[in-house]
Amino acid sequence: FATLARAFMTITEKYRFDSISRDEPDLLSRPLVSEAVSDGAVIRIEDTVEGAGLHQFSFYGEWRHSTGNIEADGTNSYSCNVGDTAVLRFSGTQATFFGVKDANHGMLACSVDGGPESVVDEYSPTRAVGVSMWTSGTLSRGEHTLTVRVTGQSNPQSRYMWAAVDRVEIG
Repeated sequence: FATLARAFMTITEKYRFDSISRDEPDLLSRPLVSEAVSDGAVIRIEDTVEGAGLHQFSFYGEWRHSTGNIEADGTNSYSCNVGDTAVLRFSGTQATFFGVKDANHGMLACSVDGGPESVVDEYSPTRAVGVSMWTSGTLSRGEHTLTVRVTGQSNPQSRYMWAAVDRVEIG
């Protein structure tokens, strides 16, 4: 056990946890967004807005939900299981998908109303959150369904194939 403890100390000693200012907001104590927010022309739907209703995400499969992710302003939902889907019913004329780019992220597919899928690559050598990754074409006014599917594919430079949902904005 002593060898294991020394190895653990060697790995962790380079990290400093006292560098976060006490003035920083405590993301774990912030209330999670539980309903869509409208600023007039745009409806913002965070990944934490879950349910089967209008402007709510339904996650199918083995999605994980991070609620203490400083880099993603507190939340994102992610999966690496091929075929897992996040489905969003919405009313509007256009949907924009926002995800998370990182060196271990892969590809997902977006489609509206069961139409053709557009493959989205979430790979980036550096982490970037809240990135506009895909926008639908102009849709007829009314109710639609956006499906985000984990493809299991990844960029050749990626270390893995995580797919992440940050939010969707409806116009």
